[in-house]
Amino acid sequence: MYTDYYKLKGRKKLYLIDANVLINAARNYYEFGRVNEYWSWILFQCQTGNVKIPLPIYEEIIYGIDELVEWSKKNKKIILLNEELDIDLYRKVVTQGYSLSLNSKMIEKIGVDSRLIAFALVDKSNRTVVTAERKSNSILHNRRIPSVCEDLGVKYCDPFEFGRQLNFSTKWEKSL
Repeated sequence: MYTDYYKLKGRKKLYLIDANVLINAARNYYEFGRVNEYWSWILFQCQTGNVKIPLPIYEEIIYGIDELVEWSKKNKKIILLNEELDIDLYRKVVTQGYSLSLNSKMIEKIGVDSRLIAFALVDKSNRTVVTAERKSNSILHNRRIPSVCEDLGVKYCDPFEFGRQLNFSTKWEKSL
C-alpha cells in the first residue's frame, strides 16, 4: 500500500529507524546538548525524505520523560512516516519471519519489530531498516530484526553504517 507521501517522493531510498537507534544515540553517543548536530541532521534527513519513523516506532519512543521524548513530540510531523500498516505485509513478516505457530503472547513479545519490517517490505529494494539489534540464531519470537530482515530479503544496517551511508558529520551543514 503506497501513500501520498511515497507517491510524491517517488522510489527513492528510505531509511526506517528503529526506536533503539534514537534511544541509544540520545543516551550514549549523540547526547542532546553535546552533539546537537546529530539531531539537526536527523531532522534534515527526515525533511528531505531520506529517513522516517513509522508510527508504531514513534509511539515506542515517546514513552518516558526526557529530551528525546520532547524532541520527538516537537518534530512529529517531520519525522513520522505517513503510511498505514499494510496488514498483509505484517502477516507475512509474522508468519515467514517468525513462525506460523505464534500464539498471542509470542506476537506481543515481538512487539513493533514486525511492524517496522512490514513497512520496509512495502518497497524492499529501496527501503532499509536501521537498528542497533544484532543478528540472532533464535527461533520463533526471540528473533532479532536483522535475522528476520535477512530471511525476508529486507535491507538493514546498524546506526553507524546508516551515518556513513548518509554522510553524517558534525560539520554536515557546512557541506551543503
